[in-house]
Amino acid sequence: MEQIQHASLVCASCLKECDHEVTYAGRLVAAFKCSNCGTQVNIQVADDYFPDVGRRLASKPRRMMRRFRKHPLGYTLSLPRAVATKPREVLGEVRLAIASRQPAEYEGDSSPPLDRSIESPAPPGCEQ
Repeated sequence: MEQIQHASLVCASCLKECDHEVTYAGRLVAAFKCSNCGTQVNIQVADDYFPDVGRRLASKPRRMMRRFRKHPLGYTLSLPRAVATKPREVLGEVRLAIASRQPAEYEGDSSPPLDRSIESPAPPGCEQ
């Protein structure tokens, strides 16, 4: 399932520092929304997300064993809940990553999609 955090950022649209809702797909930022003007920027994370989730799945047995060694009783007691909820969380992340491949829909102004390539021009007011 995607995770939502709040952060104080400078909005590229209204140019004010205000609270933003930041949405994560796994460990990657998938979108953020300005609480002041409502502008939402969706980031295409699918190309980075799927290799990342593969690495996470491959390292899962090692991470589980490490947690078990540190806290055997606590880990054992938490395992049934984790087994029940983790597939739903991962499915939510996958859905978010797949949705990021779709043409972005913006709320607020009509900001262009965020280009994560190295050749992308600097935002207005930023010097390279």
